[in-house]
Amino acid sequence: MQLSKNKSPLLRPARGGAAGVVLVFSIGLGLAIKAGFLGLPLAVLLVSWYFKYMYFLFDSVVRGVDEPPVLDIQMLNPFGERRPLVQLVVVGMVFGLVGLTDIYIGRPVAIAIGILAALALPASVAVLGLEENVFMAVSPLHLALLVKGLGIWYLGVLAVIAGYAVLTYLWWQWMPWMILRMIGPLFAILSIISMLGGALYARRHELGIEAWHSPERREERERREDLKKNEQVVDLAFNQARLGAHANATKILVEWLKSRGNSPEDFRWLCMR
Repeated sequence: MQLSKNKSPLLRPARGGAAGVVLVFSIGLGLAIKAGFLGLPLAVLLVSWYFKYMYFLFDSVVRGVDEPPVLDIQMLNPFGERRPLVQLVVVGMVFGLVGLTDIYIGRPVAIAIGILAALALPASVAVLGLEENVFMAVSPLHLALLVKGLGIWYLGVLAVIAGYAVLTYLWWQWMPWMILRMIGPLFAILSIISMLGGALYARRHELGIEAWHSPERREERERREDLKKNEQVVDLAFNQARLGAHANATKILVEWLKSRGNSPEDFRWLCMR
């Protein structure tokens, strides 16, 4: 299914396989948190699976698929998807850099680096999602090129993140049960990643991204299908002419031209064919 212009990418996690993931993982993480230390292994496992699904959702949105993917057993393969672990390493590297800067250079510089890193985090997620390369995900050059390619869209992603941060805090304070509390941040994460993927899809030409589903590919597919049908009509008329049924051949071509509005382009194509 191709990406629909009438459906907000922010609401994509509220339907299909993504909605099921948010609900099931909210229940699982809520129970794991309630269990305390005994629930820690389950919590780690669920968080790992959740961020794997996050990247699968990212892939589908970037390629132009509207319907969120359904989580299946193959997605949970611990050796099949390494991007969440790589992203964790990237975040750890940034925290380490901020800590060392705080110790050896000073707090103001460390704060400045931390703010820049936070602003660049969506770009890092996007680069890692597209390239699966840890060095490119931390490269200022690659991050700057992606931000430049997204343009105003990147500011929109940052604004969405800021908005969800506030809403998630309020949701967490308002909801009385842990399972319901978990729905807020889990939905927000998928909604943000859907927005980021949608921005990349919208700017795919500027960024050189090859989409599976796009208006250009749809138009090309429709053009090929239309050409195939038209050639079948010409072949049918040609076979009638070979049998000596010239009146039938002429009638087939005349009706075909009439069905297409007798356009000059069709007349020229028919003469060339």
